[in-house]
Amino acid sequence: MRRLVMMIGFFFVLTGSAFAADGSDVDGSGLPAQMTQVEYEYILDMANLTARIYDNAWDWMLDRLAPFLLNKLDFVGNSSNYLNVARDENVLNYMTEAQRSGVTTLLDTYVGGWDGLDAKVYINIHNPGQLVLVFRGTEALNVNDWIADVRQALNIFVNSIGSVQYEKAVNLAVGLKAFADANSYTMEIAGHSLGGGLAQITGLKTGVKTTCFNAAGLTAATLVEQGIIDSASQPVTDEMVANITHINVKNCPLVDTDGQMNDSSPFATCPRYGNADKVYWLDHLMFCGGTWNMPLRIANHMYHSYVYQLYQKDFL
Repeated sequence: MRRLVMMIGFFFVLTGSAFAADGSDVDGSGLPAQMTQVEYEYILDMANLTARIYDNAWDWMLDRLAPFLLNKLDFVGNSSNYLNVARDENVLNYMTEAQRSGVTTLLDTYVGGWDGLDAKVYINIHNPGQLVLVFRGTEALNVNDWIADVRQALNIFVNSIGSVQYEKAVNLAVGLKAFADANSYTMEIAGHSLGGGLAQITGLKTGVKTTCFNAAGLTAATLVEQGIIDSASQPVTDEMVANITHINVKNCPLVDTDGQMNDSSPFATCPRYGNADKVYWLDHLMFCGGTWNMPLRIANHMYHSYVYQLYQKDFL
């Protein structure tokens, strides 16, 4: 099913490449009034990284095909200044073996277990002091990802059933933040879908700059479990979410369930947390609008969609 949806989404991205919609609230640069060019370029980098992290066989094949048809979807090529710390030997030109070992030890500790958590750390060779922790979203055939989604969504109703992925993600982020501080790095976080939910909770925990794409929401019970707030009745303050940015695609069923761009979700108990001035909306893909339009509107959730729409500057 996921492969079918990805093919549909990919088709509509290609179809829409001939049409550049004009947003109603953008300035002469094609950007929202409150978004600078520097911020836009940074968000685009994070978008490519959150797409690049999907690397199973199907994603690998599709992502190798995409650049020949549409170079905007060359996620690896368009983020080539970011090296995978665990995999790319060229990383040693920008950090010591001991520093690399510190990062890979954290990844080996928390990533790749039975729970399904997947994350990678990238270093920016144009700014070698910048590390980015990226969380992968739900894989359709990964049962543990779906368990993480459902357990977190139901956490408000059933005490202490929280998701192991969320707990391990927080521990990974806290450990990486301590490593970054000790080694004079800056640390940033990004994620898509389930990975966007993981990015939110870890961004709240660490306070670092966080960028979320079509992100899952969080229950208050999850915030309590991870020590963000003391009780479900305690509000999350503006200061706590100041560094969290959200990029959403209209009519994505996860972040725009009712099609009104009002933070609606399939689960009302799972709001998204972020800076209210840093929530940006992109238009849906051609032929994929409307709340009735399933499964085509699911294509708006795929990472190909927001990467392409960002390149088009198709903001609403």
